[in-house]
Amino acid sequence: MLPQPEIPPLADVQVASEPEQKIEPVPELVRQAEEEDEAKRVAERQRTEELARQQREEQELAVQRQAEELARQRLVKQERAQQLAEQHRSEELARQQLAEQQRAQQLAEQRRSEEFARQELAEQQRAQQLAEQRRSEELARQQLAEQQRAQQLAEQRRSEELARQQLAEQQRAQQLVEQRRSEELARQQLAEQQRAQQLAEQRRAEELARQQLAEQQRAQQRQAEERAQQAAARQRAEELARQQVAEAEAARRLARQDAAPGQPAADAGGKLARADSGAGSGLGPDLGSGQGAGTGARGLPGKDFGSRARELLRGIDVGKAVPPAMRAAEQARQSVRRALADAGRRDVPLRLYIDSVRQKIERNAIVSQLQLSGGAVHTDPVVSIAIRSDGSVEDVTILRSSGRPDIDDIVRRIVGLNARYSAFPANVAANYDVIELRRIWTFAEALRLVEEVR
Repeated sequence: MLPQPEIPPLADVQVASEPEQKIEPVPELVRQAEEEDEAKRVAERQRTEELARQQREEQELAVQRQAEELARQRLVKQERAQQLAEQHRSEELARQQLAEQQRAQQLAEQRRSEEFARQELAEQQRAQQLAEQRRSEELARQQLAEQQRAQQLAEQRRSEELARQQLAEQQRAQQLVEQRRSEELARQQLAEQQRAQQLAEQRRAEELARQQLAEQQRAQQRQAEERAQQAAARQRAEELARQQVAEAEAARRLARQDAAPGQPAADAGGKLARADSGAGSGLGPDLGSGQGAGTGARGLPGKDFGSRARELLRGIDVGKAVPPAMRAAEQARQSVRRALADAGRRDVPLRLYIDSVRQKIERNAIVSQLQLSGGAVHTDPVVSIAIRSDGSVEDVTILRSSGRPDIDDIVRRIVGLNARYSAFPANVAANYDVIELRRIWTFAEALRLVEEVR
């Protein structure tokens, strides 16, 4: 609010107005009215600003409420994500516990078998000791009987009998030592054979790797030779095309010269012969023999010649068959790009990759007995899995159904859940684009992928 103007006292106004009675008080009233209007406008502006401030506060409150609602929604989503993560962790823990139980069962089975073997060995040792004890007791009885019967014999016979017994004991001891020595030698020979077999396997693997490397080098060398041959063929074709174009241009110039009036026919024939000898053979017998211009013009191939020249410039010879070297290389390239089911028997790196895929499927597959209890699996399914070089699954083919559609669906679901698989190693990707894993799927206590016996 603007301050109100001070109004002088009435006495002062009257005193001041006495000397000049002609001045009227109208401008003072007008000024006061303007000041009141200005005060009203200021008050109206303040009310407007207050209303705008209130609207801004309401908008800010609405934005704050929206932010709180959005935060609440995010909190709900986070809680759902945490619940889902907890569920995944519980499932993974269940799988791990199942795997631990299976390993514990296998270890228990192994321990039972070892304990059974130790018991059998102990039984054999006890039986041997008992037999030795019985033999010794029998020998003692015999000796006692001999002593009783030999009491009437001379001391010499007793000494000789004792000597013979000592000799027999020494022979038996020697036989036992020989037997133990032969057993030790047999164990050593068996260990040597096992080491020799391992060394032979290692050498065969190294030789196979060297052969594969040599095959790759030979294939690369053949490809380089084929590229060089193709480049040389393209160069020859380009040179031949340039020569043919030059010959055609020379023939056209000679034909135009022959068609000019007043030109002798013999002169045209001589020029044509010179053009043919300078450009080389390849335009036909009519131009080379020096006949008239009309015959030479008819000997040009025209449109067919232009197409032929363009094909030669591009290195394409449609009239010639594919060279045997290129055809053999192309067939060899196509034959090694896809690895069939039995290729892993000859290729060690391929076999290792197939085993890694099989182990991943067996390790991560969980099939509950509840899923298998709907009915007996009449036949173990035969499944073919085609895997690309980047680890993606190209196709899953059930070559022999289990007889139950739900089991076949479980097979496809297990393959899909374990994808993507690891990419091909460098030595495998150099030879194959797609690998086919063909196995028999057996559902017993756990999933097993068994190789077919052919």
